[in-house]
Amino acid sequence: MTRRTPQDQPRIGTQEEQEEDEEGLEEVDWRSNEGTFGLDSEKFVEEQLRTPWMTAMKAFLESGALAMDSQL
Repeated sequence: MTRRTPQDQPRIGTQEEQEEDEEGLEEVDWRSNEGTFGLDSEKFVEEQLRTPWMTAMKAFLESGALAMDSQL
């Protein structure tokens, strides 16, 4: 049987401490996936237009016929 020490337990902070931790998140430079993966947006759109099922899926999503939220 293992004995649990205080280091094993999650630390519960005060509301003020949590808010201080979250303040730094707003300042983070969130780069887009386009910069990370080098995606050529124009070429991607061209490929979408050449793929029949992708064209249909795009039309369904834009018209609101399909829910974009997977939890629905």
